[in-house]
Amino acid sequence: MKEHIGEIAGKVWITLGKHEQIPLNKLSKVCKCGDDTTTNIALGWLAREDKVQFEKKNEAVMVSLTDREADVFKSNTGCNQAAS
Repeated sequence: MKEHIGEIAGKVWITLGKHEQIPLNKLSKVCKCGDDTTTNIALGWLAREDKVQFEKKNEAVMVSLTDREADVFKSNTGCNQAAS
């Protein structure tokens, strides 16, 4: 089970890297991670590691990578948008 949660955490991290913010209640569907429970456990894992952040917007809770993690994602995927 722990290995499966780690795999889902990786999918969540990649999905959040590709999107600026995702509503928490839509995260499982957007990342195609299966059920909400496993996705939320994986999200908790990432939160404990300070890789994600949460923001309340109106009635929605939005989740995104921290700035540091977004930079890591960009550098790992070649999406670095630094000016030349």
